[in-house]
Amino acid sequence: MPGWDGAGNFALDYDWTDDAAAGTKILASRHDTQDETIRAGIEACVAKNGENTATANLPMGGFKHTGAGVASANGHYVRYDEFSVEHADAGTHKSVSLSVSAAATPVAKTAYEDSIVKAWLKQGGTTTPTITDDVRISSITDTAVGDRRPAFATNMASADYALLINTESGGTAATGRVGMPLLSAQATTGYGYQQMSLDSLSDPTEVDNSALSLAVGND
Repeated sequence: MPGWDGAGNFALDYDWTDDAAAGTKILASRHDTQDETIRAGIEACVAKNGENTATANLPMGGFKHTGAGVASANGHYVRYDEFSVEHADAGTHKSVSLSVSAAATPVAKTAYEDSIVKAWLKQGGTTTPTITDDVRISSITDTAVGDRRPAFATNMASADYALLINTESGGTAATGRVGMPLLSAQATTGYGYQQMSLDSLSDPTEVDNSALSLAVGND
Protein backbone atom coordinates (compact mmCIF):
# COMPACT_ATOMS: atom_id res chain seq x y z
CA MET A 1 0.00 0.00 0.00
CA PRO A 2 1.51 3.40 -0.95
CA GLY A 3 2.38 6.00 1.71
CA TRP A 4 3.50 5.36 5.30
CA ASP A 5 2.94 1.75 6.40
CA GLY A 6 2.81 2.40 10.19
CA ALA A 7 6.28 0.94 10.71
CA GLY A 8 8.29 3.90 9.42
CA ASN A 9 8.42 2.80 5.78
CA PHE A 10 7.18 4.94 2.88
CA ALA A 11 6.13 3.37 -0.42
CA LEU A 12 5.29 5.01 -3.76
CA ASP A 13 2.38 4.11 -6.01
CA TYR A 14 4.45 3.50 -9.14
CA ASP A 15 8.01 2.80 -10.29
CA TRP A 16 8.86 4.83 -13.38
CA THR A 17 11.59 2.33 -14.41
CA ASP A 18 9.00 -0.47 -14.42
CA ASP A 19 6.63 1.72 -16.43
CA ALA A 20 9.34 2.42 -19.03
CA ALA A 21 10.18 -1.27 -19.32
CA ALA A 22 6.49 -2.07 -19.79
CA GLY A 23 6.07 0.63 -22.42
CA THR A 24 3.72 2.70 -20.24
CA LYS A 25 3.67 6.31 -21.32
CA ILE A 26 3.91 9.30 -18.99
CA LEU A 27 0.31 9.77 -17.81
CA ALA A 28 -0.94 12.78 -15.86
CA SER A 29 -3.29 10.55 -13.84
CA ARG A 30 -0.44 8.35 -12.63
CA HIS A 31 1.75 11.36 -11.79
CA ASP A 32 -1.11 13.04 -9.94
CA THR A 33 -1.80 9.89 -7.89
CA GLN A 34 1.85 9.51 -6.93
CA ASP A 35 2.24 13.22 -6.17
CA GLU A 36 -0.81 13.07 -3.85
CA THR A 37 0.77 10.13 -1.99
CA ILE A 38 4.00 12.12 -1.54
CA ARG A 39 2.06 15.20 -0.42
CA ALA A 40 0.13 13.20 2.19
CA GLY A 41 3.40 11.67 3.41
CA ILE A 42 5.04 15.08 3.83
CA GLU A 43 2.00 16.46 5.70
CA ALA A 44 2.17 13.51 8.10
CA CYS A 45 5.67 14.65 9.19
CA VAL A 46 6.39 17.18 11.97
CA ALA A 47 7.53 20.47 10.42
CA LYS A 48 10.78 21.86 11.83
CA ASN A 49 9.42 25.43 11.84
CA GLY A 50 6.69 24.45 14.31
CA GLU A 51 3.74 25.09 11.99
CA ASN A 52 2.13 21.77 12.89
CA THR A 53 2.13 19.47 15.93
CA ALA A 54 2.54 15.77 16.64
CA THR A 55 -0.66 13.74 16.72
CA ALA A 56 0.72 10.90 18.89
CA ASN A 57 3.63 10.14 21.22
CA LEU A 58 6.98 10.22 19.41
CA PRO A 59 9.21 7.21 20.27
CA MET A 60 12.86 8.28 20.41
CA GLY A 61 14.39 4.80 20.15
CA GLY A 62 16.95 5.59 22.84
CA PHE A 63 18.01 8.88 21.24
CA LYS A 64 17.64 12.37 22.69
CA HIS A 65 16.22 15.73 21.71
CA THR A 66 19.21 18.08 21.76
CA GLY A 67 19.60 21.83 21.78
CA ALA A 68 16.48 22.49 23.89
CA GLY A 69 16.14 26.01 25.28
CA VAL A 70 15.88 26.87 28.97
CA ALA A 71 12.47 25.93 30.37
CA SER A 72 10.36 28.97 31.27
CA ALA A 73 6.79 27.64 31.51
CA ASN A 74 4.78 24.51 32.25
CA GLY A 75 5.03 21.96 29.45
CA HIS A 76 8.64 22.84 28.53
CA TYR A 77 11.46 20.28 28.59
CA VAL A 78 13.62 20.40 31.72
CA ARG A 79 17.23 20.37 30.53
CA TYR A 80 19.92 18.26 32.23
CA ASP A 81 21.80 21.36 33.37
CA GLU A 82 18.65 22.75 35.01
CA PHE A 83 18.07 19.67 37.14
CA SER A 84 21.52 18.13 37.73
CA VAL A 85 24.13 18.47 40.47
CA GLU A 86 27.75 19.15 39.59
CA HIS A 87 30.50 16.70 40.61
CA ALA A 88 31.89 17.27 44.12
CA ASP A 89 35.36 18.11 42.78
CA ALA A 90 33.96 21.03 40.81
CA GLY A 91 33.60 22.92 44.09
CA THR A 92 30.08 24.15 43.41
CA HIS A 93 26.62 22.63 43.24
CA LYS A 94 23.59 23.57 41.27
CA SER A 95 20.96 24.93 43.63
CA VAL A 96 17.21 24.45 43.39
CA SER A 97 14.91 26.82 45.23
CA LEU A 98 11.45 25.54 46.14
CA SER A 99 8.77 27.98 47.19
CA VAL A 100 5.63 26.49 48.74
CA SER A 101 2.65 28.55 49.80
CA ALA A 102 -0.49 27.28 51.47
CA ALA A 103 -3.80 29.01 52.04
CA ALA A 104 -5.31 29.23 55.53
CA THR A 105 -7.46 26.26 54.51
CA PRO A 106 -5.09 24.25 52.30
CA VAL A 107 -6.10 21.64 49.78
CA ALA A 108 -5.85 18.11 51.22
CA LYS A 109 -2.26 16.94 50.92
CA THR A 110 -1.87 13.58 49.20
CA ALA A 111 1.91 13.12 49.34
CA TYR A 112 2.36 12.74 53.10
CA GLU A 113 4.15 9.66 54.41
CA ASP A 114 3.89 7.93 57.79
CA SER A 115 5.91 9.33 60.71
CA ILE A 116 6.22 12.90 59.42
CA VAL A 117 4.39 16.09 60.30
CA LYS A 118 0.79 15.82 59.14
CA ALA A 119 -0.32 19.27 60.25
CA TRP A 120 1.14 22.30 61.96
CA LEU A 121 -0.09 25.61 63.27
CA LYS A 122 1.65 28.89 64.05
CA GLN A 123 -0.87 30.52 66.36
CA GLY A 124 -0.74 34.25 66.91
CA GLY A 125 -2.77 36.46 69.17
CA THR A 126 -3.34 36.06 72.86
CA THR A 127 -6.90 36.64 74.07
CA THR A 128 -8.21 36.03 70.52
CA PRO A 129 -6.08 33.35 68.81
CA THR A 130 -5.35 33.72 65.10
CA ILE A 131 -3.80 31.48 62.44
CA THR A 132 -0.49 33.07 61.44
CA ASP A 133 0.57 30.16 59.23
CA ASP A 134 -0.47 26.54 58.91
CA VAL A 135 -0.76 23.29 57.04
CA ARG A 136 -4.08 21.44 57.21
CA ILE A 137 -5.63 23.72 59.85
CA SER A 138 -8.95 25.40 59.01
CA SER A 139 -9.77 27.25 62.25
CA ILE A 140 -8.83 27.72 65.90
CA THR A 141 -11.26 28.24 68.79
CA ASP A 142 -10.58 29.76 72.20
CA THR A 143 -12.72 27.74 74.64
CA ALA A 144 -11.30 29.24 77.86
CA VAL A 145 -8.25 31.08 79.15
CA GLY A 146 -5.22 29.20 77.81
CA ASP A 147 -7.40 26.52 76.16
CA ARG A 148 -7.13 26.37 72.35
CA ARG A 149 -8.85 23.97 69.90
CA PRO A 150 -7.49 23.89 66.31
CA ALA A 151 -9.59 22.05 63.68
CA PHE A 152 -8.12 20.09 60.77
CA ALA A 153 -9.03 21.18 57.24
CA THR A 154 -9.24 17.46 56.34
CA ASN A 155 -9.79 14.78 58.97
CA MET A 156 -6.98 12.52 60.11
CA ALA A 157 -7.46 8.82 59.36
CA SER A 158 -7.36 8.17 63.11
CA ALA A 159 -6.84 10.08 66.36
CA ASP A 160 -3.69 8.04 67.00
CA TYR A 161 -1.14 10.78 66.34
CA ALA A 162 1.42 12.59 68.49
CA LEU A 163 1.24 16.28 69.40
CA LEU A 164 4.11 18.64 70.08
CA ILE A 165 3.28 22.04 71.58
CA ASN A 166 5.67 24.93 72.06
CA THR A 167 4.37 28.11 73.69
CA GLU A 168 6.32 31.20 72.78
CA SER A 169 8.38 32.99 75.36
CA GLY A 170 6.70 35.02 78.08
CA GLY A 171 6.79 35.47 81.80
CA THR A 172 10.08 35.78 83.63
CA ALA A 173 13.41 34.57 82.29
CA ALA A 174 13.55 31.89 84.98
CA THR A 175 10.12 30.40 84.41
CA GLY A 176 8.14 31.36 81.28
CA ARG A 177 5.29 29.54 79.53
CA VAL A 178 4.64 25.96 78.48
CA GLY A 179 2.10 24.27 76.20
CA MET A 180 0.54 20.89 76.91
CA PRO A 181 -1.59 18.68 74.62
CA LEU A 182 -5.11 17.89 75.85
CA LEU A 183 -5.55 14.17 75.28
CA SER A 184 -9.29 14.46 75.93
CA ALA A 185 -9.59 16.83 72.94
CA GLN A 186 -7.52 14.78 70.50
CA ALA A 187 -9.72 13.56 67.62
CA THR A 188 -9.67 12.95 63.88
CA THR A 189 -11.24 16.38 63.40
CA GLY A 190 -8.80 18.40 65.52
CA TYR A 191 -6.94 18.67 68.81
CA GLY A 192 -6.53 20.87 71.86
CA TYR A 193 -3.75 22.34 73.94
CA GLN A 194 -3.43 24.25 77.16
CA GLN A 195 -1.04 27.10 77.85
CA MET A 196 0.35 27.50 81.35
CA SER A 197 2.38 30.19 83.08
CA LEU A 198 5.15 28.94 85.35
CA ASP A 199 5.91 32.35 86.82
CA SER A 200 4.94 30.81 90.13
CA LEU A 201 6.36 27.28 90.28
CA SER A 202 4.20 26.40 93.22
CA ASP A 203 1.00 27.48 91.48
CA PRO A 204 1.02 27.27 87.64
CA THR A 205 -1.90 29.07 86.02
CA GLU A 206 -3.58 28.98 82.63
CA VAL A 207 -2.69 31.91 80.40
CA ASP A 208 -3.37 33.07 76.84
CA ASN A 209 -0.25 33.14 74.68
CA SER A 210 0.91 32.56 71.10
CA ALA A 211 2.17 29.06 70.27
CA LEU A 212 3.51 26.63 67.68
CA SER A 213 1.92 23.16 67.47
CA LEU A 214 2.71 20.10 65.34
CA ALA A 215 0.63 16.98 64.71
CA VAL A 216 2.95 14.05 63.93
CA GLY A 217 2.24 10.43 63.15
CA ASN A 218 0.17 7.93 61.42
CA ASP A 219 -2.39 9.09 58.94
